[in-house]
Amino acid sequence: MDSTTNASTGVTLHTDTDTGTAAGRVGAVSLERYEQLVARILEIDEQHMVAQSETGDATLEIVPIQPVGGSRPHTDLLVGAEVWLQRLSDDTRIPAATLEARRWVSSRWPARHRQRGVSYAVHKILASINDDELRWEKILDPPLNQRTRT
Repeated sequence: MDSTTNASTGVTLHTDTDTGTAAGRVGAVSLERYEQLVARILEIDEQHMVAQSETGDATLEIVPIQPVGGSRPHTDLLVGAEVWLQRLSDDTRIPAATLEARRWVSSRWPARHRQRGVSYAVHKILASINDDELRWEKILDPPLNQRTRT
């Protein structure tokens, strides 16, 4: 597979030497239009990652993760997290399980340690590393995404 980077869009295109492009076309569009669409898709994907992170941050603010065990201060809410997650789900039409998962990922990735250009999926996978320092080190050299080869 060969790669070229368009200087104006910054998009790196991968060409399968077996199929290539027919007369400067990719599928039903010109190579130029293809590059524009790839750039837009990457932009949307980045926005989606930001939206997932910000949803998790907001959910974490509304329903903080409590330490395991021990007593809670008198000022803590008397109902459990599930009730508030369900209310937020009802008000946003985002499934409670999705809100809970994003809340957990946000709790593991303070904004200063998130890496732009690394997918939310990778952040979610690496969030399972218990040691903060190791987790934050691993995101600097994320695993290869088999689909995108990045």
